[in-house]
Amino acid sequence: MTKRTISFGYFSQQFVQSINDLCPTFYEEYDYEILNKNGNCSEEQMIEAFKKCEVFVGIRPITSAHLENAPNLKLIVTISVGYDHIDIEACKKKGIYVGYSPLHAVESTSDHALSLILATARQLYKGNKYIQDGRWTKINYEICLGRNLAKKTVGFIGFGKIGQCLAKKLYFGWGAKVLYHCTADKNIENYEFVGDVNDLFARCQIITVHLPYNKKTHHYINKEQFNKIQLDNFGKGIIFVNTSRGPIVDENALVEALNVGKVWGAGLDVFENEPKIHTGLVENENCFLTPHIGGSTIEGRYILMESILSNIKGYFKSGRPKYLVEELN
Repeated sequence: MTKRTISFGYFSQQFVQSINDLCPTFYEEYDYEILNKNGNCSEEQMIEAFKKCEVFVGIRPITSAHLENAPNLKLIVTISVGYDHIDIEACKKKGIYVGYSPLHAVESTSDHALSLILATARQLYKGNKYIQDGRWTKINYEICLGRNLAKKTVGFIGFGKIGQCLAKKLYFGWGAKVLYHCTADKNIENYEFVGDVNDLFARCQIITVHLPYNKKTHHYINKEQFNKIQLDNFGKGIIFVNTSRGPIVDENALVEALNVGKVWGAGLDVFENEPKIHTGLVENENCFLTPHIGGSTIEGRYILMESILSNIKGYFKSGRPKYLVEELN
């Protein structure tokens, strides 16, 4: 029997080993190729692979042009929760399924968002740099004068699995008042739905973003929302955290809000033009920045591998990946 052809557009030793651990016979069952053993494949390698493979596994941007010469391609499996880098409409027209990994980053990204909230609230990055620069010569409690987290009003923009996981940690761990804004009221006990995103900014001391990125959410958060922020009783602005996608936020508006004090501190894991970062964020001492690592945990990586395998095996067994993107259901 002819083996089914799979092209891996991404490679790491851990990636290969994880698949082998979860399915020892995988590399015997399928005809596969690894396009680049130094990480992500090139544009040229992906285009060549599309000419022959039935399944493509990777993280590269895929447009309608890439699909024009892909006669056998039936499934794209992205190594991520988000799939905004893939032209879903083009895939739909071509009858190509897209599988993703909806669960691997739930705990890890919610933990990371919580870490960013705490690090920003307590200005831990300032303290760390102060010591590394050799400037700590005596006790000075004004160096990193932070904020308490207990009983703060926290606003969630987007309230899917990751947002709800974080909300539970904040509500039960710190007694936070949780407000959320999304497409519809989810009627979840203990949490308040807010239909107007501007109202959310006006009422909260902490804002955390958990939206998927698409045309509708591009610059969903902009100058209008930041202008609605109310300073607290100490004359301080909000803590703003984003672990979803960078282009959801107008970074120019965020920098301006930081400069005028509407945003007291920002914890960011994603950026509008990453890996390039707005200089106004890099140079602002009230920003704590991480390089898009929200989902990067050992445990999460194995859940991701399970999702990839389930998508491939589900497709070969039933004709559909296990985790099919919603727009193609």
